[in-house]
Amino acid sequence: MSIVETTGLTQRFGSTVALDTLDLQMQPGVTGLVGANGAGKTTLLNAMLGLRIPTSGSLTVLGYDPQRAGHRLRANVGFAPERNVLPDEMRAVD
Repeated sequence: MSIVETTGLTQRFGSTVALDTLDLQMQPGVTGLVGANGAGKTTLLNAMLGLRIPTSGSLTVLGYDPQRAGHRLRANVGFAPERNVLPDEMRAVD
């Protein structure tokens, strides 16, 4: 079973294409996501957690669609973003 699966995943920001029809299957184990600045690593991670809606294509993580079940997915996945993505007024208890 793939833990992450994408088919034709595309993410555009205006005229910039961050992910271009990405087809990917990640199997369980240790995986490193490496690439040059601007290669789309953070964009892919944000899409995997349901924090960004892809322009087109499909994506499942641990069997979940991040857009429909992001809360369930985030309960099983840890992510430390490079910048704060939460509202400033949010407390640790929230």
